Amino acid sequence: MIDATAEALAEPVTQPENEIYRTKAVEGLHIRPARPVDDQQLVKLIAESMPSNGVLLSFERYPSYFKATQTQYEQPRVLVMVADEQPEKILAMFNLGTRNCFINGMVKPLRYVGDLRIGKTTRGKGLISLLMSYVKNCLPLDEVYQTVILNDNVVARKVLHENRPGVPAHYVADQVETHTLTGFKVKKELNRNLSVVNMTRGDISAVNRFIRHMADYYNFLPAYDFKGLVAQDPYWTGLSINDFYIVKRGGQIVGLFGLWNQKPFKQTRIADYGKLIRPLS
Repeated sequence: MIDATAEALAEPVTQPENEIYRTKAVEGLHIRPARPVDDQQLVKLIAESMPSNGVLLSFERYPSYFKATQTQYEQPRVLVMVADEQPEKILAMFNLGTRNCFINGMVKPLRYVGDLRIGKTTRGKGLISLLMSYVKNCLPLDEVYQTVILNDNVVARKVLHENRPGVPAHYVADQVETHTLTGFKVKKELNRNLSVVNMTRGDISAVNRFIRHMADYYNFLPAYDFKGLVAQDPYWTGLSINDFYIVKRGGQIVGLFGLWNQKPFKQTRIADYGKLIRPLS
């Protein structure tokens, strides 16, 4: 199973919801928009386990993938790859959703090609070639693409990092390392000049200004607007103002973080441990 996420600095591509994409290079397959009736197939496919740093991760989106993806993208666009002779059976899936980010100081939609999954029994059947053809013909080639692949996902790295004629070139630009909260040691000496307080509705304007200020230092920072949280926009499903905390120094906002639980519809589960780190029974 392959998992990859790509980001394209592109304006949203407007395409009809009933669009079907085919290419002569890959016969017998096509890409179509996902439909509500596909939801349970998507839930099952997205949950297939992936290797990562000695563990197997399962990205669960129960009970509805469509509901969960609304919290990842402000404008989700789910596409599936199917056989011409059996278009109701999903062989692979991916998401072309967008969300607003700060790009060179301006708020622009950032398009993601994310949640790429290919079923175990359908590998090697031209699905990656079909996907690359779609990207080539439906997204601008003169833009910047970024793929994010788990380090232990050797299959995906081999397929997507080998540059081939007719598909976007891939360059290994950086490595991202993640930790659990238990991986950090608590320092005995705390910074007495900092204070942490719960965010309230009265802080929204100040927090939005703080985020815009951070865009001067961080490119591709999501353009969070906490007014959408109060308005109960689907992008903020499962979150409340009290889930966020403001870090202040002398009354000035210098940091922001959130802690929340989206387990009822979106979570990452450790499906299994490698031998070296397997818990003792």
